[in-house]
Amino acid sequence: MLFEDTKGGKSVVGHDGADKGVSTQMFWNPTTKAGYVLLTNTRDQLANDDVADAAMTRITDKLMELG
Repeated sequence: MLFEDTKGGKSVVGHDGADKGVSTQMFWNPTTKAGYVLLTNTRDQLANDDVADAAMTRITDKLMELG
């Protein structure tokens, strides 16, 4: 299921998810036609890892800034 969100201050459409040890995101900006797929390993625990969440936010903000 796709949903609308804001990444790096830009409106995007996509999907994200997490499981033990992994976090994923796929988002696309319909206005700029730029998007990204981000697959990362995380600590050996489920989502809600504040350190990993903060890193993912910094990465996605930068990707959207560049896109």
